[in-house]
Amino acid sequence: MSLASLVTDLLAPEACVWCGTPGNVACAACLASLAWVPACRCGRCGMPTPVPAARCAECPPGVARAEQACAYDRRAASLVAAFKDRGRASAASVAGRAMAVRCRPPPPGVPLVPVPT
Repeated sequence: MSLASLVTDLLAPEACVWCGTPGNVACAACLASLAWVPACRCGRCGMPTPVPAARCAECPPGVARAEQACAYDRRAASLVAAFKDRGRASAASVAGRAMAVRCRPPPPGVPLVPVPT
């Protein structure tokens, strides 16, 4: 751990972006309450579907494939803002772990584009 991160931890200790509980950027209770996308989803746009589908009726034109771990609502937006606007790198780590667990891996050679950017 660097001196800068030690000083930062002392002056501004980590707390949940949603409820303020000290300890982590996302406490277990708040993280569990995110609108997680279910495993049953469209194979193209990634939106939830009642039954597995290669392509749903709601797929926007031009989308080859999209993945998401959770719905992008105000709660998810606040986690993104913690990283992008407030420099809380631990928020990116939480989001990255969620995507690794909840999203399909990309095909080889396919670039990943984070949205929102």
